Amino acid sequence: MGTSLSQYGYTFQIKLLVALLTDKTFLEQINNILEEEYFDSESNQ
Repeated sequence: MGTSLSQYGYTFQIKLLVALLTDKTFLEQINNILEEEYFDSESNQ
């Protein structure tokens, strides 16, 4: 991943957050590589 998810758009970021909150297996798999700085909005961090 780059330093930001902004290249994929705001809608993608929201869908990613929903997936993280609803899919425990996905969260466990991506937890080690995902950084809060990747999200544009402070509320999404």
